[in-house]
Amino acid sequence: TATKPETFANLVRAMALHYRHSSEYPAILTIENHVSLEQQKVMSRIITREFGQNLAAPLRKFCWESPDALKGKVLLRDKVPESYTDSLLISSN
Repeated sequence: TATKPETFANLVRAMALHYRHSSEYPAILTIENHVSLEQQKVMSRIITREFGQNLAAPLRKFCWESPDALKGKVLLRDKVPESYTDSLLISSN
């Protein structure tokens, strides 16, 4: 299916407006990152602005509340490819 290019901000805005329509349980937004740390900060600000208080945070690292307690919330899962994190480690040395 051919689609026109769209901005990240517009895509996140659309998700924020519609994610609760399919289920009351938490939505999981997975982002596979291939961008610089600076661009990831921009993405973070956009996600925070669009989802606001509906963006859930873990109680502790890898420790989340129950799905029932997270109804209406969005969980963010960020996946940075190994090859990208390896290059970041190399460039920071």
